[in-house]
Amino acid sequence: MAVIFSVVLFGTVNASAASSSLKFSANSVEVGSKVTVTAVLQNSSEMVDAQCRITYNESVLKYESGSADGGAGVLTFVSKESASKYTITLTFTAFAVGQSQIQAKDCKYTYLGSEGLAKEESFSGQTATVTVKDKALSNNANLKSLSLNVGSLSPKF
Repeated sequence: MAVIFSVVLFGTVNASAASSSLKFSANSVEVGSKVTVTAVLQNSSEMVDAQCRITYNESVLKYESGSADGGAGVLTFVSKESASKYTITLTFTAFAVGQSQIQAKDCKYTYLGSEGLAKEESFSGQTATVTVKDKALSNNANLKSLSLNVGSLSPKF
């Protein structure tokens, strides 16, 4: 499924224009499917470090792997590398019918201000949702044959 669902999340900061975005590999999947979420933290100037908390519905999605640590509905991304853009890729398995809101929260980053001093800014984003549906059932309800290992059917089939 190649549907991309995108929500752009903007924060308000004083000296630096930071933003984040969330992209899903699909916004609607079936139970048992994998869902990849790509979160991007971006700033107009280079960030010295960044961290962000990402929440999800643990009763619908199971965190499998990615560039964040945690589980049980809360993941934490931390980078101590300088960059103007951080890409966080997360893989989940959809294991139950329902919806999961995924949100980048409590994001913080440090950058060097015009005086050369480290300044910390923070922002939180909006929520994006992925829907998990039951696996599609066959529309073929015709019974072709029926057999028993023990006993007999009455009346005959």
